[in-house]
Amino acid sequence: MTIKKTVVIEKKHEQVTPLSIKSIDIKSIDIKSIDIKPIDIKPICLKVSLNERKMVTDKLVKILGNHIPDNLIKELENEVHNNIVSWAYETGISDSYDTRLLNTYKYRLNLILQHLHPDTQVKNTYLHPKLLSGELTPKNIAEMQNESDMNPLHWRCTRQKTIEAKQISHGEQRSLCDLIKCGKCGGNTEFTEKQASSGDEPMTVRVNCPRCNKTFIA
Repeated sequence: MTIKKTVVIEKKHEQVTPLSIKSIDIKSIDIKSIDIKPIDIKPICLKVSLNERKMVTDKLVKILGNHIPDNLIKELENEVHNNIVSWAYETGISDSYDTRLLNTYKYRLNLILQHLHPDTQVKNTYLHPKLLSGELTPKNIAEMQNESDMNPLHWRCTRQKTIEAKQISHGEQRSLCDLIKCGKCGGNTEFTEKQASSGDEPMTVRVNCPRCNKTFIA
């Protein structure tokens, strides 16, 4: 009869000594060999919601459709949206739900609408023809910051009227006259009326010809 003996071998567990920071030679570490991956920080995506943009675009097409092709209207809306988003980034807006983003987007498009539609009270005779002729693109219009850019003819006349009003308040008036012809070239003249120091004396009328620069006292 054979008797089998079972031998149990006990393994000794080696005690691992924790690594001490002091034992690491920092100078021996090659920093260039360490693979440090940059953190992927995605920029904040600002945008007006698609539902809002669709409602605004549909309204623009409904109002301007008889005056401007639909593709130009949609391109204009897209350019305005991109322009407003760029402005929002520069302003520090970081949330698409920030009311300033939507309100500025709607305000800018409403302002452009007032200047593009030929039947509004603005009576802009400059912007609409320029867009249709291609002289101004939707991007050009979207980048216009104020009404003086959209309607330069009106603001030029307004500035001229302001200047004339100041001249009148100082006793001076200037206007173009077709009654007094230039004796040199026969063109219409521009005359200036100025009150002398004494209110009892008549106005001094100085006539100037814009064409040949001849000046004389009438």
